[in-house]
Amino acid sequence: MFHKIFQWRHRKRRKGTNPSLRGVDHRTSSSDLVQSVRDFGGKDPKFPGVKLRVLRKCLRASFACALVVFAIWFAMESYEGLRLLD
Repeated sequence: MFHKIFQWRHRKRRKGTNPSLRGVDHRTSSSDLVQSVRDFGGKDPKFPGVKLRVLRKCLRASFACALVVFAIWFAMESYEGLRLLD
């Protein structure tokens, strides 16, 4: 059932209506010119979106560390509770 959701999302996001050209842009002279300018010294940053990716990775790492710290704290408190019952 989940694959139907992903298929629907893929169909919604793909660029063309022709299934053999999924995700393919139609080439024009202006799009080729824009792409060459971006490739060879355009004003766009060299790695667009790097800050966002670094931020996401830092956020994920901090959440993972927080989860590990919480799990360790919970295990220690549970162990202390079990020792009180003895």
